[in-house]
Amino acid sequence: MSVKVSNNATTILSANVSVGATSFTVDSSSSFPTLSASDWTYVSLDTEVVKVTAISGNTFTCEPITESHLTGEGVEIRMTAELLNDFATDTESTGTSVSMAIALG
Repeated sequence: MSVKVSNNATTILSANVSVGATSFTVDSSSSFPTLSASDWTYVSLDTEVVKVTAISGNTFTCEPITESHLTGEGVEIRMTAELLNDFATDTESTGTSVSMAIALG
């Protein structure tokens, strides 16, 4: 069980999403990571960061949505505080050493 990410993961919503929804449908999930039973990732829907716990076809299962979102709105994996905090917690629990470098330019 761990947080999963992928580079340049982006798509759009293929249907409106209401407050409280626990799933949403996108045009394509091909650039997103494969999630095993206990894995998760975070995606941004406009300004809302959503924890996704399963991806099946083009349907993402998630924790309850707190804002309404419209068809065509962007869905992407971004560097967020939630993602970094879970990544740090995940590596601490496995005893894995991780080094990161940021290039500014």
